[in-house]
Amino acid sequence: AVADQPGEVEMVLSLTNSGGAEIKSGAARQGFGEVTASHRTVKVPVRTLEQLIDQHEIDPGQVAVVWSDTQGAEAGVIAGGRKLWSAGTCLFAELW
Repeated sequence: AVADQPGEVEMVLSLTNSGGAEIKSGAARQGFGEVTASHRTVKVPVRTLEQLIDQHEIDPGQVAVVWSDTQGAEAGVIAGGRKLWSAGTCLFAELW
């Protein structure tokens, strides 16, 4: 997961969309509606975009575009990518 602060988050997996997940609780929670006993959850690490490019030794100037479809968590993605924006990387964000 990508956000403005590193850590860990519990995600709820969609019952109908094999690629869908959402944060189980908190201010950024959006999406499926009520979480039931039928939903599976998984804990995932959270990193900023800056941490990811540093970890993988990626030159921010070599990143052409960041695509963010994060269902209400766009502000965290944007805040964690300052090195990319300073290097001129384009951002495409689907705003929720």
